[in-house]
Amino acid sequence: MTTNTRGKQRALLAFAFLQVSEKEKKRRIGELREIVRSCGGEVIGCITQNVLRYHPATLLGKGKIEEMAQMVEEQSIDLVVFEQELSGAQRLHLSEMLPCRVLDRVDLILDIFALRARSKKAKVDVELAQLAYRLPALRGYGKALSRTGGGIGTRGPGEKKLETDRRSIEQRIKRLRKQRERITAQEREAGKRRRQSTYPIVGLVGYTNAGKSTIMNALLSHFGRKEKEVYADDRLFATLEVSMRRIEEPGKGTYLLADTIGFIHDLPKKLSTPFASTMEEISYADLLVHVIDAAEEGANERIETVQKCIQECRADIPVLYVLNKMDLGDDGAVTPPEETLRISATCDKDILRLHQRIQQQLFGTSAATGRNT
Repeated sequence: MTTNTRGKQRALLAFAFLQVSEKEKKRRIGELREIVRSCGGEVIGCITQNVLRYHPATLLGKGKIEEMAQMVEEQSIDLVVFEQELSGAQRLHLSEMLPCRVLDRVDLILDIFALRARSKKAKVDVELAQLAYRLPALRGYGKALSRTGGGIGTRGPGEKKLETDRRSIEQRIKRLRKQRERITAQEREAGKRRRQSTYPIVGLVGYTNAGKSTIMNALLSHFGRKEKEVYADDRLFATLEVSMRRIEEPGKGTYLLADTIGFIHDLPKKLSTPFASTMEEISYADLLVHVIDAAEEGANERIETVQKCIQECRADIPVLYVLNKMDLGDDGAVTPPEETLRISATCDKDILRLHQRIQQQLFGTSAATGRNT
């Protein structure tokens, strides 16, 4: 497998656009670039084609595929990543026409999930999602898997499990589902005890990489225990676990802060399992802090994605909109002014303002301790 001198796999992106605006094209290209980066790859180029309908065998036209094959050979590209979800037949045709591995956007998101999973439940969720996604398209993975030597798109179940017969994979899925049910029952019992406490729950929600974990750590550095900080990184889906921490200030109300998994546009339904814990925590929250990357282009579309998920779960939870990264710019996100706070998570004064606003919304001006104050 060819890689560049830094060891990163070289990727070519492929898009088939069905009558979308230039702004939407730019957003989708940028997001797929970021997904590749989060997998540890390097984007070498991008092939796009405006189509009236997807080519049934290859998504793009034959001429574009031939152009891509030439680029793969000339620029020593390791993998081609299609934004659109590929069927088993399409994978098979494309693998025969392109001299490298062929993946799609879902493969990469699953790859990130496998890379980030730490807890037993997260690992079970990831393997379930990977097997459920790849099983219907199993025959299209054969040639691509035979080219793998590790790297992007190969984390998780791996080659051996995917090359066994379908019955074996289906049995594995059944065992994983039972295992997950046991873990979920244990977590629900722990969550029930937590919700019976006197402390209100504040859920940090938002698009992936908006700065939720950074905000949690900043609040912990002032009003919690620094050793309880959560993992934060400038990557998509930096964590797959829902982290709950206690935030307390002497003489003021104490609350539990939940850092949830970030959302992403057009998340396939087969990937919804790893988000179940996040949605459950959201449903029991007393206040949601919707963190928005104010400097990111397309902020309003990302707000809409997150709000849709929140409303599907429970529509009556109060929401505080936090426009983060204001020090890096403002893309003009539109949120209700009276329910919006503009901050930079790296600014101590802004974090104190956020804490005070949460205190005010949970406990009122007296900020007395207790859920029912």
